[in-house]
Amino acid sequence: MENRKRVKKVKKTLKPEIKKKECSHVFEATPEKGQWIVESSSMNYRGNPKKIKVTVTVFKCVHCGELKEYPDFWKMDFTMPKSQTIIKQKASKKVKVKRVRRKWSMDLIINMIREMYKNGEPLNSKWVRENHHGLMSASIRYFGSWEGAVTTAGIRYDKVKQKRNYKWDKEKVIKSIQERHSQGKSLAHKRTLQNNPSLVHAAVRCCGSWEKAVESAGFAYRNVSDKWIWRPDDVLKGIRELKSQGRNLISTKIGREEQQLYRAGKKWYGTWENAVEAAGIKYEAYRKTQKWDKEKVIETIRKRIEIGKPVTLEAVRKEGNALPEAAYHHLGSWKKAVESAYQ
Repeated sequence: MENRKRVKKVKKTLKPEIKKKECSHVFEATPEKGQWIVESSSMNYRGNPKKIKVTVTVFKCVHCGELKEYPDFWKMDFTMPKSQTIIKQKASKKVKVKRVRRKWSMDLIINMIREMYKNGEPLNSKWVRENHHGLMSASIRYFGSWEGAVTTAGIRYDKVKQKRNYKWDKEKVIKSIQERHSQGKSLAHKRTLQNNPSLVHAAVRCCGSWEKAVESAGFAYRNVSDKWIWRPDDVLKGIRELKSQGRNLISTKIGREEQQLYRAGKKWYGTWENAVEAAGIKYEAYRKTQKWDKEKVIETIRKRIEIGKPVTLEAVRKEGNALPEAAYHHLGSWKKAVESAYQ
């Protein structure tokens, strides 16, 4: 028999797979730049979003060479663009842009609700669900309900929730503003929003804005707004409007009824009398008495004491005469004027 060579069967040993370690990225900025075309919404989320160009910087990992882009500036109302090639590299590699979703948190939700309330936007669940669906979903996830989120933000939900019977129209809004003014209440946007938010929301819905509603009610918005910046032309225009309405332009009365106009007139022209004269109106026609001096002030106060009239500053100011202002001018204060009259 032929000798057969015994062939040893050699088992193939499987080499263990070496797992690649995940890279601990360390990104460094490169001189390469690019642009993203993002969509920007307005602060009150009205109208169609606008396209804005945002410059981005390319960052490269020092270990694995991975590329990422980060915008040089970013705002909350920006929307990330779709994945696209931003910069053409030498190796013609496409740079993928990862879509970043808004990371909701309890603080972010509360801040957005407070900002919407400050801007006079409706906070009823129906309107928020239609215009801010993401905010509604996040509020339910973190607070259990939209009402719970609004309450946590420090806002009474019964004041902002939607009422099905809409009784507000333009005429009722104007009438309510006039009644509020006749009661001596402020017509400033911030204070009215705190006391009567439904009126502000109805004014925005019926008239377009709170400012237009106040103007429609027959009031100059600059006279009621806390944030209005008065200029010399505005002061003169306001004085002429009061003159056309037949108002008394004496300083004591204007200082009590039109405080902002009165302060602006003194700021730009030194005194209220100079402001009235600059508007082309003679101030002497509104004086109830002739020009005051020190002796006349003391004599007038003594006559009040003899007759039995009160000599408190509040009581004298209610009468609308120029005695308190003359006392400040000639004697320094009302207290010193009264003390001099008793001597």
